[in-house]
Amino acid sequence: MSLRRAIVQQLRIHLPALGGRVFQAYLAPVNVPTPYATVKLATERQAANIGFAGAQTIEIYLYRGLDSFVGLDALRQDVVRALNGVVITDAESGLRFALRWTGSVGDVVDPERKLIGAVVSFDAATIYDIRR
Repeated sequence: MSLRRAIVQQLRIHLPALGGRVFQAYLAPVNVPTPYATVKLATERQAANIGFAGAQTIEIYLYRGLDSFVGLDALRQDVVRALNGVVITDAESGLRFALRWTGSVGDVVDPERKLIGAVVSFDAATIYDIRR
């Protein structure tokens, strides 16, 4: 989806600390160096009064080694600065998306990969072309 692609592109450009390591959800390579992020499209909701519009929840998962949550907190703030209140454009399709920060989940641990993490959520307005 072009929304996911646009977010990956935005984070790769505006979060140099990630070194371009931004992936689609569940698709990060097993031995990818940390820190890195993944982008998941979560709940999609229809607008109450408009049948062709709604909102798409996006979750940004941030991961780093089992060293310090302080560095993770800084990354979380950088993600909010890079995405909150901005309009991003998918370079391939030209579609534009307005994003709004909706919150962050507390600290998480991935015991399998031995990583600590955080989740930052955003909403993007969605409009479906009903002429097709």
